[in-house]
Amino acid sequence: MSKTMEVMIGNRPYKMAVEDGQETRVRSVAEQFDQFVGQVKQAAGDMERDRLLVLAAMMLSDELLTLRGEHETQQQSIAAFHETLAERLEKLVA
Repeated sequence: MSKTMEVMIGNRPYKMAVEDGQETRVRSVAEQFDQFVGQVKQAAGDMERDRLLVLAAMMLSDELLTLRGEHETQQQSIAAFHETLAERLEKLVA
């Protein structure tokens, strides 16, 4: 069952529907985003609120894509390491 809660982003309240038990997570995400918006606002200066929020969302999306790419690279490295390790172990056993 979902319920409504209010979070503050950019000094404005936003009502959100959340599932039971997710209130703390949603509040934490909203607080983190609000801090990021504050940093962008400080760096960007006087900017229309909608543009500010879109810019902040774009910057976070860019960071997410970068992290996903790094994660993919790390996963490939780990898989290659495991394959090499397995090959070496097979040679030792043989």
